[in-house]
Amino acid sequence: MDHDSILIELEELLIQYRDGFYTDGELTSLCLEIMGRNPCGQVWEAMPEHVKSALIDQLRDFSDDDIVTFGRASARDAKKEILRVKIWLEGKGLI
Repeated sequence: MDHDSILIELEELLIQYRDGFYTDGELTSLCLEIMGRNPCGQVWEAMPEHVKSALIDQLRDFSDDDIVTFGRASARDAKKEILRVKIWLEGKGLI
């Protein structure tokens, strides 16, 4: 998926959030999924500040030893996405 498609997906998600379809926690989880597929500065900058803060707080202490379960994907795939985002955040000096 290219950056433009991801940004469009994120914008649609944010509209649905503003319309009350998602809670703060659900939005954070969905944004983590989007970033996990293709971490990039454009997507990060398009996210609301409260989502960025929540992702940083949640991923700061996340380790490869942590157990992950998600209803949407295999635990292994979800863990890879989380670690991909954590590494990206570390590379940007955000964690």
